[in-house]
Amino acid sequence: MSADNEAGSSGGDSHRLMSKNHGESPIEVLAQRLESRRDNRVAIPFKIKKSIEHECHKIATAEGYADSGRIHYEDLVHLREKIEAEHPHTNPLAKLVGFHDDRELKLEILDRAEQVVSESHEKELGWFYYKDFMFYHTVSAPQWKFMSNPLFKAGLFMFCFYLATTIFFCNIVHDENICPDDPTDKDRSYYGWVSALYFASTTMSTVGYGDLNVEKDLKSRVFYGTVYMIFAMVMGIAVWGTLAEAAFSTVKSPMRKGFEGFFINMAHAIFGEHDKKELLYQKIRRVRFRKLMEIFVAFCILNLIGIFVARYFVNNHGVEGETDWDWMTTLYWAVQTTTTIGYGDLSMIFEMRWFQIFYLTLSTTAAATALGHLATLSQEIADIKANHVWDHQEVSAGMIYDFRSDEFDDTVDQYEFAIASLILLGKITAEDLDPIMDKFRALCGPEGLIDVNAGTKIEEENHVMEKLQDRAKSRRNLAA
Repeated sequence: MSADNEAGSSGGDSHRLMSKNHGESPIEVLAQRLESRRDNRVAIPFKIKKSIEHECHKIATAEGYADSGRIHYEDLVHLREKIEAEHPHTNPLAKLVGFHDDRELKLEILDRAEQVVSESHEKELGWFYYKDFMFYHTVSAPQWKFMSNPLFKAGLFMFCFYLATTIFFCNIVHDENICPDDPTDKDRSYYGWVSALYFASTTMSTVGYGDLNVEKDLKSRVFYGTVYMIFAMVMGIAVWGTLAEAAFSTVKSPMRKGFEGFFINMAHAIFGEHDKKELLYQKIRRVRFRKLMEIFVAFCILNLIGIFVARYFVNNHGVEGETDWDWMTTLYWAVQTTTTIGYGDLSMIFEMRWFQIFYLTLSTTAAATALGHLATLSQEIADIKANHVWDHQEVSAGMIYDFRSDEFDDTVDQYEFAIASLILLGKITAEDLDPIMDKFRALCGPEGLIDVNAGTKIEEENHVMEKLQDRAKSRRNLAA
């Protein structure tokens, strides 16, 4: 069979590929349109979303519409006018610190709704399907604007955890092991709470040097120490999960793009420019080198920071006979910290705790990110192998038999080819298609197609038109 065969007779002329230009096939146009709509969704808190849905549902119920998931376009316009007439609920100071103005958000959503209806066939039909709109054109956002930044969210969690640790051990239970008085004649008033912050950092980061621990003279202290460890683990999961969200986000910061770009250029310098015709092992070698070099360089930088800062504290604040660290000892300490092992076999001076409060958190973040990159590396290599095999797929009788949906047809259309390729590449599975096809079967009519007019009855259309005419007449009377 010729590779130039464009026909897809099993899908009819509507599935035939009419242009071989990139991006002009119906399936590509559809994908680009849906992806563009997804990328331009309006971010709104769940509370606002439910409020608008509730208002629309009330209108649909009051008007007696057969489908409560839609309201008429005129109802949408009136709802917007009603909300616009309301007074703002959020004062300028609250907006400044990150609180949303509910009225402004609702107006933004309804403006987008009017735009969507106006630019689609739905205006001709006169209906606004608010449930579909909320699904396709909105995305959930935190109630407070500042919580949408994962780094700020992680910082807020850490601040609350550190503050709670200090208050609990220094002001409530007065644990002398965690929040001790200054044992020297310097009488530093901050000695206790700095030690408590340091203890919080060693616990949440799971480094646990063992130089500070909860008093165990009473069973109650053992109990709250156990509860605190569980609490620290939960907070650690929240913090590291949020930081991982930032590290593996598809939206990359300029610094991250530059960091990754540096190693891509390094791989090009060592292995040559990327060539689509290169062998499979060359592709894998290039990706493996780039990922492992990213981890190695980040690990080296982090350890160098720890070494030089530790050398500063040891040289300027070290006690002779207690903290006589040489360069190798400092390297040993830095590595056991950045790997979150923390043997606790080295005596550390108090002044280093200022630095370790932050360094321990940074080390754990780096370790978690490195493990995440190692996990994604294996998946990326698997994707490269699958893509390599798929790239070398040629037209054959075997491919036709595998890709076709009709066993009596000798052609494959673009939709069959796209679905079969996605499954072969591991992007989707047959199980992923099950709920999608169940939904299609529930929505389609007797002819096996989804008809946009299927849910609209003539009687209901006439009823709606009568109501709209009465509404327009009432407006004219009020104006008179």
